[in-house]
Amino acid sequence: MARNRRDQYRSLDPIALLAEIRATQEELLGKTVQVGEPRATHRRAHRRYKTRVRMPSKLDPHIATIEDWLAAQPQLTALTIVGRLSEKCPEQFGTRQHSIVQRLLRALRKTK
Repeated sequence: MARNRRDQYRSLDPIALLAEIRATQEELLGKTVQVGEPRATHRRAHRRYKTRVRMPSKLDPHIATIEDWLAAQPQLTALTIVGRLSEKCPEQFGTRQHSIVQRLLRALRKTK
């Protein structure tokens, strides 16, 4: 049995195998496969990403206030701003909003 595999392995011709693969690809895909295009079956059409719609944030009504605070004190941190917002609207803001304030600060500082 091992001898049959060795004989079969020695009789294999990589160029003939490639020609057979290309003929099968052409039959399946209905197009001629170009030389140097080894994986034509794996090629997908380029799809554009969907543009995301920005969801409203609970910070939207307070952006002007935050910008004023930053104009007066540019070194303010997100925790300080969350603290001020929780004093102003305790039912809306707490330490959980720290990350959204950080994202807002990053965006505001990037634009300026």
